[in-house]
Amino acid sequence: MKLLNFLPKEDGFYKLLEHLVQQSQVAAQTLHKALAANHSLAQEQAAHEAIHNARQEAKKTLRSLIEEVCRSFVTPFDREDLQELGTALYAICSCLDGVQQRLFAHGLPPLEGDFQRFSQIFVHQAEIMVGLIKGLNHGEKPSLLQEKVAALYELEDQGDNVLLELEAALFRKEPLPDVRDLLLRKDVYGQLEDITDSYRDAAAIALRIILKHS
Repeated sequence: MKLLNFLPKEDGFYKLLEHLVQQSQVAAQTLHKALAANHSLAQEQAAHEAIHNARQEAKKTLRSLIEEVCRSFVTPFDREDLQELGTALYAICSCLDGVQQRLFAHGLPPLEGDFQRFSQIFVHQAEIMVGLIKGLNHGEKPSLLQEKVAALYELEDQGDNVLLELEAALFRKEPLPDVRDLLLRKDVYGQLEDITDSYRDAAAIALRIILKHS
Protein backbone atom coordinates (compact mmCIF):
# COMPACT_ATOMS: atom_id res chain seq x y z
CA MET A 1 0.00 0.00 0.00
CA LYS A 2 1.31 3.43 -0.89
CA LEU A 3 1.86 5.98 1.82
CA LEU A 4 -0.93 8.52 2.29
CA ASN A 5 -2.93 7.27 -0.69
CA PHE A 6 -6.13 8.09 1.17
CA LEU A 7 -5.24 11.73 1.82
CA PRO A 8 -6.26 14.69 -0.35
CA LYS A 9 -3.53 16.09 -2.52
CA GLU A 10 -2.30 19.49 -1.37
CA ASP A 11 0.35 20.23 -3.98
CA GLY A 12 1.29 23.55 -2.39
CA PHE A 13 2.67 21.86 0.72
CA TYR A 14 4.58 19.30 -1.33
CA LYS A 15 6.17 22.00 -3.49
CA LEU A 16 7.20 24.03 -0.45
CA LEU A 17 8.81 21.02 1.24
CA GLU A 18 10.65 20.10 -1.94
CA HIS A 19 11.86 23.67 -2.39
CA LEU A 20 13.15 23.68 1.18
CA VAL A 21 15.10 20.47 0.74
CA GLN A 22 16.49 21.66 -2.62
CA GLN A 23 17.88 24.79 -0.97
CA SER A 24 19.62 22.69 1.67
CA GLN A 25 21.15 20.56 -1.09
CA VAL A 26 22.41 23.65 -2.94
CA ALA A 27 24.03 24.90 0.27
CA ALA A 28 25.56 21.48 1.03
CA GLN A 29 27.03 21.08 -2.46
CA THR A 30 28.39 24.62 -2.46
CA LEU A 31 30.09 24.19 0.91
CA HIS A 32 31.52 20.83 -0.15
CA LYS A 33 33.15 22.41 -3.21
CA ALA A 34 34.41 25.33 -1.13
CA LEU A 35 36.09 22.93 1.31
CA ALA A 36 37.74 20.83 -1.38
CA ALA A 37 40.78 23.06 -1.78
CA ASN A 38 42.13 26.53 -1.19
CA HIS A 39 40.34 29.10 -3.32
CA SER A 40 40.78 32.76 -4.16
CA LEU A 41 39.12 35.36 -2.00
CA ALA A 42 36.61 36.03 -4.79
CA GLN A 43 35.68 32.32 -4.97
CA GLU A 44 35.29 32.14 -1.21
CA GLN A 45 33.08 35.24 -1.28
CA ALA A 46 30.93 33.71 -4.03
CA ALA A 47 30.46 30.50 -2.04
CA HIS A 48 29.68 32.50 1.09
CA GLU A 49 27.00 34.49 -0.75
CA ALA A 50 25.51 31.41 -2.46
CA ILE A 51 25.10 29.56 0.84
CA HIS A 52 23.70 32.63 2.58
CA ASN A 53 21.23 33.17 -0.27
CA ALA A 54 20.12 29.54 -0.04
CA ARG A 55 19.46 30.03 3.66
CA GLN A 56 17.47 33.22 3.03
CA GLU A 57 15.42 31.47 0.35
CA ALA A 58 14.79 28.57 2.73
CA LYS A 59 13.67 31.01 5.43
CA LYS A 60 11.13 32.59 3.05
CA THR A 61 9.88 29.15 2.03
CA LEU A 62 9.49 28.07 5.66
CA ARG A 63 7.47 31.20 6.36
CA SER A 64 5.22 30.40 3.38
CA LEU A 65 4.82 26.84 4.61
CA ILE A 66 3.77 27.97 8.08
CA GLU A 67 1.32 30.49 6.59
CA GLU A 68 -0.21 27.73 4.43
CA VAL A 69 -0.55 25.47 7.46
CA CYS A 70 -2.41 28.21 9.32
CA ARG A 71 -4.72 29.01 6.39
CA SER A 72 -5.53 25.51 5.16
CA PHE A 73 -8.43 23.44 6.39
CA VAL A 74 -6.88 20.18 5.13
CA THR A 75 -3.16 19.37 5.28
CA PRO A 76 -1.44 16.22 3.91
CA PHE A 77 0.29 15.54 7.26
CA ASP A 78 -0.46 16.66 10.81
CA ARG A 79 0.04 20.41 11.11
CA GLU A 80 2.65 20.03 13.85
CA ASP A 81 4.59 17.51 11.78
CA LEU A 82 4.54 19.76 8.72
CA GLN A 83 5.88 22.70 10.68
CA GLU A 84 8.50 20.59 12.44
CA LEU A 85 9.68 19.03 9.19
CA GLY A 86 9.91 22.42 7.49
CA THR A 87 11.76 23.90 10.46
CA ALA A 88 14.19 20.96 10.49
CA LEU A 89 14.92 21.37 6.77
CA TYR A 90 15.55 25.07 7.31
CA ALA A 91 17.85 24.23 10.24
CA ILE A 92 20.08 22.29 7.83
CA CYS A 93 20.59 25.46 5.76
CA SER A 94 21.21 27.41 8.93
CA CYS A 95 23.94 24.99 10.06
CA LEU A 96 25.61 25.07 6.65
CA ASP A 97 25.55 28.86 6.58
CA GLY A 98 26.95 29.01 10.12
CA VAL A 99 29.97 26.91 9.18
CA GLN A 100 30.63 28.93 6.04
CA GLN A 101 30.44 32.19 7.99
CA ARG A 102 32.91 30.89 10.57
CA LEU A 103 35.39 29.72 7.94
CA PHE A 104 35.03 32.89 5.90
CA ALA A 105 35.49 35.13 8.94
CA HIS A 106 38.65 33.40 10.18
CA GLY A 107 40.18 32.21 6.90
CA LEU A 108 40.83 28.75 8.34
CA PRO A 109 42.14 26.48 5.55
CA PRO A 110 41.60 22.71 5.31
CA LEU A 111 44.26 20.54 6.98
CA GLU A 112 44.97 17.23 5.27
CA GLY A 113 41.42 17.05 3.94
CA ASP A 114 39.86 17.27 7.41
CA PHE A 115 36.85 19.45 6.55
CA GLN A 116 36.02 17.48 3.43
CA ARG A 117 35.70 14.26 5.41
CA PHE A 118 32.55 15.81 6.88
CA SER A 119 31.37 17.44 3.66
CA GLN A 120 31.48 14.11 1.81
CA ILE A 121 29.04 12.79 4.40
CA PHE A 122 26.58 15.66 4.36
CA VAL A 123 26.54 15.92 0.57
CA HIS A 124 25.49 12.26 0.53
CA GLN A 125 22.90 13.03 3.20
CA ALA A 126 21.59 15.93 1.11
CA GLU A 127 21.04 13.64 -1.87
CA ILE A 128 19.20 11.05 0.22
CA MET A 129 17.09 13.72 1.94
CA VAL A 130 15.93 15.06 -1.42
CA GLY A 131 14.84 11.55 -2.35
CA LEU A 132 13.15 11.07 1.02
CA ILE A 133 11.07 14.24 0.77
CA LYS A 134 10.10 13.53 -2.83
CA GLY A 135 9.20 9.96 -1.91
CA LEU A 136 7.16 11.17 1.04
CA ASN A 137 5.33 13.64 -1.18
CA HIS A 138 4.62 11.16 -3.98
CA GLY A 139 3.46 8.22 -1.88
CA GLU A 140 6.50 5.97 -2.12
CA LYS A 141 6.25 2.66 -0.28
CA PRO A 142 6.92 3.07 3.47
CA SER A 143 9.58 0.35 3.40
CA LEU A 144 11.59 2.30 0.81
CA LEU A 145 11.20 5.52 2.74
CA GLN A 146 12.38 3.84 5.93
CA GLU A 147 15.48 2.61 4.09
CA LYS A 148 16.33 6.23 3.28
CA VAL A 149 15.82 7.20 6.93
CA ALA A 150 18.11 4.38 8.03
CA ALA A 151 20.77 5.54 5.55
CA LEU A 152 20.62 9.07 6.97
CA TYR A 153 21.04 7.70 10.49
CA GLU A 154 24.02 5.61 9.39
CA LEU A 155 25.69 8.63 7.81
CA GLU A 156 25.16 10.62 11.00
CA ASP A 157 26.96 7.84 12.89
CA GLN A 158 29.84 8.21 10.43
CA GLY A 159 29.94 11.93 11.23
CA ASP A 160 30.29 11.11 14.94
CA ASN A 161 33.21 8.81 14.17
CA VAL A 162 34.94 11.38 11.97
CA LEU A 163 34.63 13.98 14.73
CA LEU A 164 36.29 11.67 17.27
CA GLU A 165 39.07 10.71 14.86
CA LEU A 166 39.88 14.27 13.80
CA GLU A 167 39.84 15.66 17.34
CA ALA A 168 42.15 12.87 18.51
CA ALA A 169 44.51 13.47 15.59
CA LEU A 170 44.50 17.21 16.24
CA PHE A 171 45.72 16.82 19.80
CA ARG A 172 48.30 14.18 18.88
CA LYS A 173 50.11 16.39 16.40
CA GLU A 174 53.74 17.15 17.18
CA PRO A 175 54.29 19.96 17.69
CA LEU A 176 50.78 21.02 18.67
CA PRO A 177 49.19 23.55 16.32
CA ASP A 178 48.95 27.19 17.32
CA VAL A 179 46.44 27.44 20.17
CA ARG A 180 44.17 29.79 18.22
CA ASP A 181 44.20 27.49 15.18
CA LEU A 182 43.62 24.42 17.36
CA LEU A 183 40.61 25.89 19.13
CA LEU A 184 39.07 27.28 15.96
CA ARG A 185 39.56 24.01 14.09
CA LYS A 186 38.05 21.99 16.94
CA ASP A 187 35.06 24.33 16.98
CA VAL A 188 34.59 24.02 13.21
CA TYR A 189 34.75 20.23 13.51
CA GLY A 190 31.88 20.42 15.99
CA GLN A 191 29.86 22.65 13.67
CA LEU A 192 30.45 20.33 10.72
CA GLU A 193 29.29 17.37 12.78
CA ASP A 194 26.21 19.40 13.74
CA ILE A 195 25.29 19.48 10.04
CA THR A 196 25.15 15.68 9.94
CA ASP A 197 23.05 15.79 13.13
CA SER A 198 20.61 18.21 11.49
CA TYR A 199 19.95 15.72 8.69
CA ARG A 200 19.30 13.02 11.28
CA ASP A 201 16.84 15.31 13.08
CA ALA A 202 14.88 15.95 9.87
CA ALA A 203 14.93 12.22 9.10
CA ALA A 204 13.45 11.47 12.55
CA ILE A 205 10.48 13.76 11.85
CA ALA A 206 10.00 12.21 8.42
CA LEU A 207 10.03 8.76 10.03
CA ARG A 208 7.30 9.84 12.44
CA ILE A 209 5.15 10.92 9.47
CA ILE A 210 5.85 7.63 7.68
CA LEU A 211 4.84 5.54 10.67
CA LYS A 212 1.71 7.60 11.35
CA HIS A 213 0.36 7.34 7.83
CA SER A 214 1.51 3.96 6.52
